[in-house]
Amino acid sequence: MDDLDKIIAESQTAEGQAKTRAFIRRHGGVVYEDAPQDPDDIIIEVSPDGTRRRGRFVNGRFTPLAES
Repeated sequence: MDDLDKIIAESQTAEGQAKTRAFIRRHGGVVYEDAPQDPDDIIIEVSPDGTRRRGRFVNGRFTPLAES
């Protein structure tokens, strides 16, 4: 249980979150980031190749915003 407490505590730090994002990217996963400067709960999808798309989750699926 001490290990779990340590992992949870580290996940709440900027360094721990950066480590997690790096791990996910190394293993080919997509990362979603908050976009606090954008209104209406917009999020950023970051693909393993670094491609970034703005969008939101609709019915549990990422939906990119239409390009204008």
